[in-house]
Amino acid sequence: MKKKNIQILEQITMNAWPFIQTMLYDGWVLRFAYGVTRRANSVNPIYDSTIDIEEKIAFCEKQYSQKNLPTIFKMTSAVCQPELDAVLEKKGYIKQAETSVQIFDLKDADFDIFPAIKIENELDEKWVKAFVELNEFDEDKIQTYNSILENIIPKTAFAGYSISNRIIGCGLGVKQGNYIGLFDIVVDKKYRGVGFGYYIVTSILQWGKTKGAAIAYLQVMTENEIARHLYEKLGFKEQYKYWYRAKNTQ
Repeated sequence: MKKKNIQILEQITMNAWPFIQTMLYDGWVLRFAYGVTRRANSVNPIYDSTIDIEEKIAFCEKQYSQKNLPTIFKMTSAVCQPELDAVLEKKGYIKQAETSVQIFDLKDADFDIFPAIKIENELDEKWVKAFVELNEFDEDKIQTYNSILENIIPKTAFAGYSISNRIIGCGLGVKQGNYIGLFDIVVDKKYRGVGFGYYIVTSILQWGKTKGAAIAYLQVMTENEIARHLYEKLGFKEQYKYWYRAKNTQ
């Protein structure tokens, strides 16, 4: 995928999962959200830079240290200083969470819809609680997750499937322009393997298509074989990978 197209998708994904605070520093985007998720607490070096790379790394380390956060860099092949990855590795930054970014052309897609999947456009407390619990996130930080979700500016779809008035599967869809993004599709462990994840995904995609989306995108960790198989079955194709570099504190 061309560098410019990677940059576009990276911008869209940053908008889809926002942050509490941000700082722009010579082409690098520094994101802060009280340590909730790497996505919202990392340096995104995706634009042209002019300052010496060593000086920039030191600056970033200082900003995150002042907030008692680890310094994490989100890396792609579109990084404007291609030597950055090697420099970070030499400094003891460990490669983590390699992730595949995939897209799917919705134009000719025909989805099986499961009517029981409920999609809301407004954030609901019950959905947020299920979202945190099912993803096994830190429940003490539920208010931060709520703030992140409330701060999403593009159109949102909060999808959920309930049994006995309890949400046992959920997922987030975010539409910006002609893109619909899939985020954090998760099903209760007791109900996995029967198709709920598939129907949550297709319901969000159909919602996006009705809102004018022409391209779907997602980010899936390369080690998550079950999810990758599902997305391959739907027709998603990898465009590029990203990974994180985090300082080895041991």
